[in-house]
Amino acid sequence: QTFDIGNLRYTVTNGLNVNVAQIGASSGVENIPSSVVNSGVTYNVTSIKDYGFYYSNATSVNIPNSITHIGVAAFRYSSLTSINIPSSVTSFGFVALECFNLTSVTVNWTTPLTVGSDLFSSTNIPTIPLYVPAGTEALYEGAAVWTDFNSINAILSTDDFNRTKVSIYPNPTTNFITVSGLLN
Repeated sequence: QTFDIGNLRYTVTNGLNVNVAQIGASSGVENIPSSVVNSGVTYNVTSIKDYGFYYSNATSVNIPNSITHIGVAAFRYSSLTSINIPSSVTSFGFVALECFNLTSVTVNWTTPLTVGSDLFSSTNIPTIPLYVPAGTEALYEGAAVWTDFNSINAILSTDDFNRTKVSIYPNPTTNFITVSGLLN
């Protein structure tokens, strides 16, 4: 079963899981939802289809934590300038991230994922910074493929929130940020 919502096409892969692909023109940010409703049934978006965003005009794609696999050539020749890969992604297809316009890559694994040298294929990764969870920089500096990036930089992030009203401002900022609504 296949169904379209907006400019995204969803294909049922098994049970209530679907993969996603872009079917319409998109520029700017493309948001992939973690779940979609079709004919009253809620499906989990768990993978990006082979060639799903091939030659896409999107410059950025928000990948939810529900995605576990990014398919063959999924973002090949897309106009992506940055990509943020959630820790839920555990596998990639051949040349999944061959993107010539990338200017930054962010990954969220606390242990570098073992990937094939073909993942970024013709992408010029020695000119691109890699952003990794704080405290894991040395692990990435010693890991195949990840060590080839221009620089490996720490990011602070969390997927674990105990409160629903957290504010971070101002955005954009140059010198400071304020975080309010935290317990500690």
